Amino acid sequence: MKKIYMQWLVALMLGITFTGCQTPATPKVAKVSKPSTNLHTVIRDVVLYKGYKILQDNRKNAMVIKYSRDKSWSITYKVEYTQNSYTMSYLDSTNLNYKNGKVSATYTKLISSIQGTVKKCLTDDEYYTRLKKIVQDRTTKPATISVQPKSNNSSVQSVENYNFFES
Repeated sequence: MKKIYMQWLVALMLGITFTGCQTPATPKVAKVSKPSTNLHTVIRDVVLYKGYKILQDNRKNAMVIKYSRDKSWSITYKVEYTQNSYTMSYLDSTNLNYKNGKVSATYTKLISSIQGTVKKCLTDDEYYTRLKKIVQDRTTKPATISVQPKSNNSSVQSVENYNFFES
C-alpha cells in the first residue's frame, strides 16, 4: 500500500512540475500533404489572418513574422519553407520570459494555432477561400475617389479616405 501511495505522489509531483514548465524554443517542423499548393501564399495568408506582421519576406523560402499583444508582449519567428514542409523557429520575444533556451508556453500555443490553420487551409479549399477573402478585405487599400468641387473655378480633387461619404 505504501508503494502505491509513493508512486501516486511521485506522479502527482511530476505532473505539477511539468504543467508550469517552460517550453524549449526549438523549431517546429510541419509536413505538407498537398505540395501542389503554393505554401508561401498559404502561410502568408494565415499569418496575416491571425494578426501577425510580416517583417521580412524573400518570397522564395523564408519570412520573418511578429505577433504583438496589446504592446505588453511580442514574439518573432522565422518561417522557412520548401514545397512540402515548413519550419517555424523562435527569433526574439519581449516579456515572454526567454531564458536559457526556454520561453513561455505561449510560444507553443501560437505556433500550434498557425500550424492548425495552415493544415486546415491545405485540406479544405472552401475554408481557405473564405480565409483569403477576409485577408484580402483587410489588406486592400482604398481606391482613389474623384470629387467634383462645389466652386466652378477649381479643378477636380482626389481624395483618399477609408470613410468617405458624399452629402
